[in-house]
Amino acid sequence: MSRLSPLLFMFFSLLYAGTSAGEGKKAALEGMEAFPGLKMLGLKNEGVTLYYDPKNSEVLNVKHPNADDLGEGGIYISRPLRTQLLGTGKGYFTIDCDSGGSWDPGCTVLQESNGKLNEVIRIPGLRFAFPGNGNIYVEGHNNTMFNVRQKYEWRDGSFSAVKQPFNYVGLDTTTREPIDIFTTQDYKQIVAALPKGSSISVVLNQGEHYLVKTPFGLLGWVRIRCCAMQEASPIVGIYYAGD
Repeated sequence: MSRLSPLLFMFFSLLYAGTSAGEGKKAALEGMEAFPGLKMLGLKNEGVTLYYDPKNSEVLNVKHPNADDLGEGGIYISRPLRTQLLGTGKGYFTIDCDSGGSWDPGCTVLQESNGKLNEVIRIPGLRFAFPGNGNIYVEGHNNTMFNVRQKYEWRDGSFSAVKQPFNYVGLDTTTREPIDIFTTQDYKQIVAALPKGSSISVVLNQGEHYLVKTPFGLLGWVRIRCCAMQEASPIVGIYYAGD
């Protein structure tokens, strides 16, 4: 990438405009806070939190049929929710959530049909929003390098992840060691050299490439190989959370 792409230029134009217009105002809601109308259901043992529309959902108080078998292997599983994911009157789905092997939480979506439950998809994550509009929103820092946010939409009888040009990171943090940030992802021209303990904002991610912003407002790319552990990552908070 030898120059700033039109898409990336547009992103930062909007980011700057939003920042200027919002000076002195409350910051925009992010993540699950963007769904203020949903009710929260925390599953402590499974390590998962659900956000659902109470108008078209039913909280279940039943034991999962596989709870005992999986429990012997140290895996917690529950069946906490029945909800209309596609909208009112368009059928019900049941949500199973589990802690996963080696603590890899996630939820499984099962579609109700003729009195049976048919598995549609298992989605890893820590927080799930079910607004009932045909979409599922998921976030979490598990088996990933940061808090990844994804949208799944109903297509052709299943839920599929929507491809994003970049992943938003939105992490205000510090450098664990001295780093250089670069103009492009070929890492040839340095924008700035940052000492250990420098304050930075990690804005975007694309594979192993992270776009960061200095306190002055300079932007540059940093490469962090997957799957760097906490002590090996040059940026605090960007590390592989998993096995």
